[in-house]
Amino acid sequence: MYEARQLSTRDPEKQEFLYWRHKDLPARERSYSEVRGEVTQAWKVEQARRLARREAEQLEAELNKQKLNAADAMRFLKEKAAQLGPLFQLEDVAQLTRPKETQAGRSPEYRPYSVPEEHRDALSHPPADLVKRLLELKRPGEATVIPDQPARNFYVAVLEGRHVPSVAEFQEVYAKSPQSDMLYTLFMNEYRQEFFRSVMQQLRKEAGEVDKDGRFKLSEAARRGGESPDYD
Repeated sequence: MYEARQLSTRDPEKQEFLYWRHKDLPARERSYSEVRGEVTQAWKVEQARRLARREAEQLEAELNKQKLNAADAMRFLKEKAAQLGPLFQLEDVAQLTRPKETQAGRSPEYRPYSVPEEHRDALSHPPADLVKRLLELKRPGEATVIPDQPARNFYVAVLEGRHVPSVAEFQEVYAKSPQSDMLYTLFMNEYRQEFFRSVMQQLRKEAGEVDKDGRFKLSEAARRGGESPDYD
């Protein structure tokens, strides 16, 4: 019960915290008068969530239907800001980000993208696939709806611009690999892992029926240990 666990944080420079469970409350039936207020509040939140999602999706559809450029899309959003909420900008979004300052003679330490400190009040609980969703936007001015993790806030994200690395930029990083820059090494490690996963999925597929994740489909009896399926 008192086993301490560490609170994970996105920023390694943040202070670390430990938490633990100090009490177990036994299960009990709660009276109608106790739960009525909570149920009413939960129902109101659920209705508000549906309205917020619908409003965000309508705004997304309107932006994409007009196929506005980035400047016109931002102007459109600014006109809506009074009724929908403030605007903020996320810059340099990428799967891995390079620190702005690195010590001389050391390879830069690439880190997963995280929402900047100045915007964490506006986007305090970003979804785990935030970067993936943002990078799926291809055309400047294109919009998409992104909910936060509790699905209580819905954000309409609009692409302002994309920076595609040039061949010269690639050659600069490649020339420093792996002694002075680990980006290419990280890419190759990820490529090997993905290749291994794809080979295993193919082998399993040839051995028997698998699900979308490449795992064998087992009968309920087999899952309980009641039978042993045969595979060629």
